[in-house]
Amino acid sequence: MAKCICAIDPYCQVPAVAYEYFFTQGTVSDSASFNYVPGWIQRCLAVDSLLLSSLECLYENSACFPFLLAIFSQWDEYPPDLVPMIYDPTTTRFSQQANISTIFREMMIEQWYSSISYESFYNACAPTYCAYSERMHTKNFLGVIITLLSMIGGMMVSLRIFTPILIKMVIRLLVMIRKGRQQHPQRIHQSFFIQMKIIIYDDIKILSTKLLDLNIFVSSEFGSNVDRLTTKNYGRWATRLYVILFLSSFIVLTLYTIIQSRTVTTTFIQPSFDTYEILQEIHGNQLKCLCSQIASAYNAFVGITPVFHPICSSEFVQKEWHMKIIDGLKLNFSTYSFNDYRRFLSAHLQYLQGLCRISQDSVNNAINELLTSLLVTTELLSQQDFHHRINITIKQSESNAPILLSRFLFIFQSVVHGNAFMTTYQTNFQYFTRFHDAAELYLFTEAMVYDDNCSCGLSPHCTTQANFIENNSSERIGLIGLRIGCLPSESFHLSTLECFQNQSCVDLLHQYTNYPNITVPHFITSNHFLPNTTVDELIGHAFTEQWKTQRNYSQYYHRCSPLSCSYSYTEKFNIFYIIALFLSLEGGLTLVLRWICPKLIRTAFKMREYYRRRHMTSVHPAHSPSTTSDHFDCTTDLQASNRTTISWTRYCSKLIFVAITLMLLMTIIAIFSVYYARKVMNKTTGRNENTTTITSTMVTISSTTTNSLCQNKFRLVSTNISCLDRTVQRLTVTSGDFNGDKRMDLIYSCGFDEDETVVVSLSNGNGTFSDSMIFVLPRSHRVKSINIADFNNDDRSDILLVMGINDIQGKLMTLLGNGNGTFQNSTMLSLGDIGQITHVNIADLNNDNRFDALLALWLGETAMLAIVFGYGNGTFQTQSVVSSIASVGSVDELILIDINKNNMLDIVVCYALLKNVHILFGQNNGSFSSAFSLMKHGLMSMPLCIIDINNDGYLDIVLYSPESLHIHVFLGSADGIFEMPTSLFTSFTPTIKYVITGDFDSDNQSDIAVFYNGKDLEYIVYNYFNDSFRRKEKIDVKLLGKMDKFLVSDINNDNHVDIVIDIVIDIDIYPSHAIDVLFGYGNNRFSAQRVYSNEQRSRDWFGVIDVNNDNYEDIVSISMVSKVIDVLLNKHECSIF
Repeated sequence: MAKCICAIDPYCQVPAVAYEYFFTQGTVSDSASFNYVPGWIQRCLAVDSLLLSSLECLYENSACFPFLLAIFSQWDEYPPDLVPMIYDPTTTRFSQQANISTIFREMMIEQWYSSISYESFYNACAPTYCAYSERMHTKNFLGVIITLLSMIGGMMVSLRIFTPILIKMVIRLLVMIRKGRQQHPQRIHQSFFIQMKIIIYDDIKILSTKLLDLNIFVSSEFGSNVDRLTTKNYGRWATRLYVILFLSSFIVLTLYTIIQSRTVTTTFIQPSFDTYEILQEIHGNQLKCLCSQIASAYNAFVGITPVFHPICSSEFVQKEWHMKIIDGLKLNFSTYSFNDYRRFLSAHLQYLQGLCRISQDSVNNAINELLTSLLVTTELLSQQDFHHRINITIKQSESNAPILLSRFLFIFQSVVHGNAFMTTYQTNFQYFTRFHDAAELYLFTEAMVYDDNCSCGLSPHCTTQANFIENNSSERIGLIGLRIGCLPSESFHLSTLECFQNQSCVDLLHQYTNYPNITVPHFITSNHFLPNTTVDELIGHAFTEQWKTQRNYSQYYHRCSPLSCSYSYTEKFNIFYIIALFLSLEGGLTLVLRWICPKLIRTAFKMREYYRRRHMTSVHPAHSPSTTSDHFDCTTDLQASNRTTISWTRYCSKLIFVAITLMLLMTIIAIFSVYYARKVMNKTTGRNENTTTITSTMVTISSTTTNSLCQNKFRLVSTNISCLDRTVQRLTVTSGDFNGDKRMDLIYSCGFDEDETVVVSLSNGNGTFSDSMIFVLPRSHRVKSINIADFNNDDRSDILLVMGINDIQGKLMTLLGNGNGTFQNSTMLSLGDIGQITHVNIADLNNDNRFDALLALWLGETAMLAIVFGYGNGTFQTQSVVSSIASVGSVDELILIDINKNNMLDIVVCYALLKNVHILFGQNNGSFSSAFSLMKHGLMSMPLCIIDINNDGYLDIVLYSPESLHIHVFLGSADGIFEMPTSLFTSFTPTIKYVITGDFDSDNQSDIAVFYNGKDLEYIVYNYFNDSFRRKEKIDVKLLGKMDKFLVSDINNDNHVDIVIDIVIDIDIYPSHAIDVLFGYGNNRFSAQRVYSNEQRSRDWFGVIDVNNDNYEDIVSISMVSKVIDVLLNKHECSIF
């Protein structure tokens, strides 16, 4: 594979690898191997590596996620609240293999969830009123009838008055014309005008006489008790008043209508575009159109195509031309002179490509942002306003696009220069030493200086002319427009593109880069920018020459889709409107005046008569002469008559003035009422609406459906152990039925320094124990394991003590049981210098119905598995080595089980440093096959669980790795073959985790549970269902302490798995201990009960056994500190709490 140098090729990439360190079998040194990480790519820059990589190894269900966690666990711990990603194709639109650049282009957004609340919008709007428009006739049927009747009434009154006069005038005119024709023709013209004057004069005289004598009222309108002459007089006065008021109203109405202007609006419903253009040409800005769609995206009627600088579409920014230029350069740039442009050519070409790409993206994003934005107009814009607004918007976007690009580059330049980052080209700073001493450990930097003594330490803009420098020569060939300086990017900013627009300069580039003799790109030309325009100026225009725009006003019109177009104008005088208005009001005026005028006249005359009678009263003195009296009476009557006449005249004048004023006011009020009513009818009907909002609150009540358990009561019984009268340093305990009473007994060894004592304690059935045998082992003999089995085939329990001497020699001692709790001493079998004994398993390994012993040994740097075959009489043969592996550490786990179901026991073993599980398949003669490694990648594993997890009749292996934080399940099949592991993520909680298997949900199938200490005791259950595991939610159990040891049992005999836990309580310096029981519900849940608590008493051994043969298991613990056997007798009595 050819090398790829990032300084030349920015597209270098290789698959990413992760190194794994492990101990090699049979060697003394550690080794490292690398593994490819699926989906991860390594490129020149970390950000490019990230963008081209995928996230598939970070998903919980991916095969590489456990391996990745195991690698990371070597360097750091995880925060406790960290959670892995879970891939669910129903909730994500990205695949697991999608690279980050694809996700980043979508802004890492899966889906926009919109929550729309119209009620919130309404409340924020807070409308002052609501209105609706309804298209209806100006007058309804009743209004038309009323108007028609009023006009008919007015016309009838007018015709009654004027028709007789007009008829008479027409008849007289016809008579005059007939007589005039019979006279002499020369006098026709003159006599016609004379006669017309006479007729008009006569008609006026007749009309005045008629008007004075005119009476349009009947006598019944003045009452029945008035004589005929008075009625006629009242009728004339009432008629005169009627005519005066009627004419006054007509004159006032006419003047008001002439003075008052009227706005007339003409509306066109949903006019076509052609109709609109005609109306717009006629009425101009007076035409108003309301849009049915007030918001439209610009891209519906505007198109924009950017025209970039030709350099961005030329071959000079294409990868092919760039790579051909690079292929001609030397891989070692140090062979070129320090200022040779060939050292910077690749960087400049890469930067030019990046500038073009970023400029195009910036401009295209600005155009897309503009075209997807909305033009909001409630009224249709005229064509002139439309183009004006579009031009302003486009100019604003066109000016904003380069600003964003310039800001980005300015920030980059400021960060690089402000932090004094040193380039690998050493063009801004270079290393030097102050002293020429090989022992000097420090290098110093100094800033480079270019033209005009410009220092890169002070300014990043220092540059000089770019040249090709001949090898072994000082000849410099200048390149027009190109410059080099502190940074390749900054020097390129101050360069021009003249070289790429000059064929000679392009040929020079090809010559000095050994460009292959193939098609050569030609120079480029720009019609907008001058050749000497700097790259920095081009950046200021985003390399854009112009924005070509297309605008379509008709499309905008159709998007607006006007509901109606209208124009309004003011009308001052309309004779037809006045006539129609007068005729419509005449009937009402006539009706009012005909009713009120007689009333006013009769009242006026009655008042006149009243005042007249009052002033005609005579005065007669008692003692005056008669002549004097007569004269006086006569004078008094005359004066009274004169005063009455004057008062009556004044009174009538005032009365007529008041009447006329009242009529005028009534007329004005009537006119105003009519006008106001008509204007209101033309307005839209408004209606206030009250909205009642009913807010309902839904409360969710969380309840637990699990019933309370019947939890057992326990009684504490304590017995002192029979050990040395000194501190116990070592304790080994095993239980078994040694006397056949079906009560579990204890055998334990306790040691101090080099002394060791073995005690057999028999259960008394009440929780206490009695010692049946006590014997002291020879000095320096330390018990490593106590094993119970029938080693001499007499159906009695025997004891095998596995002892070590100074962790070098090994010995076996068999105690043959007598069946009554006592044992016979047997000779010891020395195993020689076998090293430290770490594990002991008792089983029939060669199918001879005799118990054998499998030993795990650790001698020096070698781990061994050795078998000691039994003779069947309590004695054993010398051991034979099954397996010997050096430099793998001691054995961590050793299990004997028939993995492949061939009725021969197999060995499952884990070594401390190999980080793997090895299987040795058993054969008929007690030998085993070579070790088979279970895992492809080495993982540190905790104690193994071997069960049939999927009920297929084959055993499966379950292990937990604290490195990968996963439970790994290897499903077994025929012939001991295991499938690829199923990895179950647990949590990032950095604590010890305990894996427990059992049927936690009562479905007759084994489940897996992982317990760990968090804030409380936390656990997760994995149920196997339909060929896959289902992880339940994490459950917290309130425990006052930390989990230290555990045992699985069914304490209360309810056929549900219970867990007995040894709890450590941190109080001050000395921790205390307690025993809690997690009683299972059979539905993956537990209820905690504290059954025992004793401060500062640790449990060095505890077990769950039946010490009183009541078919209920009891809890037994032994403490080396207190030297006491504590028995919690299960009272199997219900304790519900």
